[in-house]
Amino acid sequence: MRGVWTKAVKLFHASSRHGIRVTHNLPALGTVQGKTTTWTLETLTTSLERKEGAWTGFAAAGKGKGSTGVGRGAKGLSSLVLAAAGAQYAAVQAETEDVVPAEPVLQEIPAEPIVVYQYEVCPFCNKLRAFLDYHNIPYKVVEVNPLTKAEIKGMKKNDGKLKVPIVGLEGREKVASEQIVDSDNIIDEFQRLLGGDSKKSWFGGGKSKAEEEDVARWRTWVNERFVHILTVNIYRSVEESFETFDYISDQGNFGFFAREAARYGGAGIMYVVSKNIKKKRDLPGEERAHLYEAAKLWMDGMNGMDFHGGKKPDLADLSVYGVIRAVEGFQSFKDMLANTNIGPWYFRVKEAIGTSARTNPVV
Repeated sequence: MRGVWTKAVKLFHASSRHGIRVTHNLPALGTVQGKTTTWTLETLTTSLERKEGAWTGFAAAGKGKGSTGVGRGAKGLSSLVLAAAGAQYAAVQAETEDVVPAEPVLQEIPAEPIVVYQYEVCPFCNKLRAFLDYHNIPYKVVEVNPLTKAEIKGMKKNDGKLKVPIVGLEGREKVASEQIVDSDNIIDEFQRLLGGDSKKSWFGGGKSKAEEEDVARWRTWVNERFVHILTVNIYRSVEESFETFDYISDQGNFGFFAREAARYGGAGIMYVVSKNIKKKRDLPGEERAHLYEAAKLWMDGMNGMDFHGGKKPDLADLSVYGVIRAVEGFQSFKDMLANTNIGPWYFRVKEAIGTSARTNPVV
């Protein structure tokens, strides 16, 4: 653990060279001590993983300080580093979704594009977009600021908490009774409307009960296991932590100061925290070994078919593909393709999905 903290300290020193001063010291024994605050690795991880959005343990420093959430002085900025790091953790990893069957909201596929409130790098949001793209269901994206969540303030909560993705109807986005939360619930809602009439429906000619249960098992595996394996891999090393935060800081809806705080300070924090996530999620040893094992498990489950759904992707294919797409281009993605046989399947799904159904430009 001493070596881990030493590397984290170097990351914080790097942030100082870029004009971001972090006032909290990181002693070698692993306790983060400030003038009025003491954090340990365990409490830091717990705070970042809190159900309230995974970053609220550090959000107080940003309240009432404008759109960027920057407090006054070095102490406020160091707190912003922690808040931004937690916000990015919520965006890229987040907790397992609490899938609670919901009452149907839609009676038919909306004529106008739906509105998807999301984080660009959220695996659950990517999973939803993969489904919408595959079925060519038009949607407009609203990128949510993970620090303020201003874009979804007052909207429908998921298990009592504001989480993305949230889907609303064009022109009635703020009507809570017409919003759908939780990626799997949203997917199931549209799948119900597509039914067996869609030429791309995963029901196809009709799945047996055993086949439907197998799809459900894989979807649960994605939520409860695979997303955590991906998370510890993208923060596996100092270099990969920086790679991850470079990308998600650029893609996310952040102001300049929050973005730079997340980019330099957050990378160090999440590198350290990911080591504790491994323990919580029972992922001992080398991170890549778990990633390759997961890829092999998935490919073995297809029994040599082009897709889990046979001749075309089903919901299991789209779920696995969607969360992988969130890290496409990262070193962990490249290593997975180089060291497993998942690549041909991944690109077959990508080709089957085709062009995006998103209607507003990526900014």
